[in-house]
Amino acid sequence: MSMDVILKWYEEHKCVKCGSPRLDLRRDGLWQCRDCGEIQSNDLLEFHEIGLRESDVAGLIRMGLLKSVMRSNKSHYVAINWDAYERWRSAETPRECLITRELLDKFVYGYEEEKELVMKLNDAQVHLLLVGPPASGKTQFLEALASLPCSVMTMAASSTRAGLEELLFGNPLYLLIDELEKVKDARDLDVLLGVMWGGKLRINKSGRHVEMSVRTRVVAAANSLRGLRQALLSRFAVIEFKEYTKEEYINIVKWATERDPEARR
Repeated sequence: MSMDVILKWYEEHKCVKCGSPRLDLRRDGLWQCRDCGEIQSNDLLEFHEIGLRESDVAGLIRMGLLKSVMRSNKSHYVAINWDAYERWRSAETPRECLITRELLDKFVYGYEEEKELVMKLNDAQVHLLLVGPPASGKTQFLEALASLPCSVMTMAASSTRAGLEELLFGNPLYLLIDELEKVKDARDLDVLLGVMWGGKLRINKSGRHVEMSVRTRVVAAANSLRGLRQALLSRFAVIEFKEYTKEEYINIVKWATERDPEARR
């Protein structure tokens, strides 16, 4: 992949002080390390010299992963846009964290269309709010995602801003919140706004203001939208759930019994 070749170049020209490859090109032509601040002179990255084609680099520039820093008739020098690259990299879903149909079928009866929508979390940096009456299967979706190794789950009623910050600081792939409307103070959920809009977590940690990029998708369930702030709701894609019919309840009991033989005893 083209980006791998460019990252290898950065590894070969890494910071002389701390060894980090995360270097930014300054206006004066010197490189500055993002991690320790060291300033050093380096060659410029000319993509022809490392075997890349113009079309490869043009695509990466369109994606925002590279920026053009200098160009002439014969040469074109580029640099990594680290903020965009880290957002792009964090959006890739690890294989062990993929949401599969098999996983959802194990936890949830029916809701075939809803399962397809939830599986879109694999490919997009989106946030979902599952809304519907009690006992309509919303929590089962959260429990399915909670079984993945990259998820953390909490109940809104017992969550505070500090508690949510601590969970997000671990940069989970999925933050799962059940009964969102029962949060004691809706303002505590404001910590989610930057995460859901630009992938940025801004908190105070050990007396210091910390801003970090996170890959987290927020998936929440609620019985209603009452009391939730519009600024938060506008960042969710809402999936509405209908109450199970009596016939569906009977089928669920049969399904659960067949799935778990212990339930028959």
